[in-house]
Amino acid sequence: MGVTIDIDLADIPYCSQFVPVLDRVDVIAGRVTGPVADQDAFTAPNTTVVTSFEVATGSGRTRFQLSFGRADEPF
Repeated sequence: MGVTIDIDLADIPYCSQFVPVLDRVDVIAGRVTGPVADQDAFTAPNTTVVTSFEVATGSGRTRFQLSFGRADEPF
């Protein structure tokens, strides 16, 4: 099981007149446990950053691929 991430990088200035630059992409994974009791809670105790990708280009499109191996449960 794997994932491919395609990102179109910004190439025109936003309203503040600068072009934002993406520096890093974090892939976060964790168990899917279903609905939460408190929908206002901002916690995900079973999640972690699996890997990070550094973005080398300043414009255009960038692509990252990551293999998770065998998945025994939803994540």
